[in-house]
Parts: sequence; structure tokens; C-alpha cells
Amino acid sequence: MTVNFKSLKFGETYERPLLAKLWGYQSFHAISKGVVTPANTNYIVFFVTKDKQEALTQYNDYIDRDMLFWEGEEKHSSDKRVVDASKRGSCSVTGLQNVALLRASHIKPWKDSNNQERLNPFNGFLLIPDYDFLFDKGYIAFKNNGNMVISNRLFPFARKVFDVSDDLQLRNVFPENKEYLDFHRDKVFV
Repeated sequence: MTVNFKSLKFGETYERPLLAKLWGYQSFHAISKGVVTPANTNYIVFFVTKDKQEALTQYNDYIDRDMLFWEGEEKHSSDKRVVDASKRGSCSVTGLQNVALLRASHIKPWKDSNNQERLNPFNGFLLIPDYDFLFDKGYIAFKNNGNMVISNRLFPFARKVFDVSDDLQLRNVFPENKEYLDFHRDKVFV
């Protein structure tokens, strides 16, 4: 089954039967819960409903600007999937696995991205806060092979303080990351 977000538009409302059809499910019941993890993907799809059915438990799920607030269900396997995903989350450079200490960093900045790019999971990394700061400001970038590039504007003392060196690299680079990495090197890197 292929889960594809290209035909969806940011800010639009979609009913589960339509999404089930678009994604190749036989019935919308397969995606009837608040969270779905499609087979053979590393996606987690959250459903945030604006108008909730009165007969169902009322969870406090909403989106505010670029933040998702998802209360979810208690004692349901969907919570376990979210927790397990957060355990797998780690810094794309250091491997640090404490998600509470990491930042989600867009590769192609939010302000320069269209709605599809903003939501594309390949337009982002989890980074430790120092690397997130340096990446956002353009002091570090990554080649398409994952090797870190350090700006000449980041002086030796700052390199030492921030613990960056030419031998650092991304632990994984996917083909879908490369167009965003190209943009970052061309437009953000200083």
C-alpha cells in the first residue's frame, strides 16, 4: 500500500473514506482510529478532528500554527505506537535518543517551503539544540552523502565550543532528502 500525501492540500478537510480510497485501503475502518501506521512505511498518520462526534470520548487534539497537540486515547495501542516512534527518534548526527532534548529542524526553511514541503517528513531532521541552531543559521550544512560542511564564518573557538568538526555526518541520508539539502547549501549556508 502506498501512502501518498501529494494529492492532499494543507488546511483542507478530508473524510476518512476518501483517504482510505486514496491510500488503497479496502475500508475506512482500517484508519478509523486517531493514529495509523501504514505497513512498510516509517510514517505515523495522526487524525485531528475539528468537529468531534458527541458519542465518542472527547480528546483535546488540535493544531496551533506548526505544533500538533495530540492527547490520543488511553489504554489503546495507538498510544504505544506514538511512544515507540518517539523512542526510535534520535539526533540525525549524534544518535542521542532522548527526544525531549532534540529539536525538529526543517532542512528547507519553513518560510521558503510550500505546504507540501512543510509537511514532508524528508524535509527535516531531529538534531541536538546546538546543531539545530547552527543549521538554521547556516553555519553548518550537509552534503548529499551526509558529510557535514562547516562555514568559514564559524571560527575555530566556536567550532570547539559547539563540538563540530569535518568528520561529523548524518547517520542516514535518503534520496528524498537531497533536494532539500541542495536548497539548504545554496540558500541558507553562509
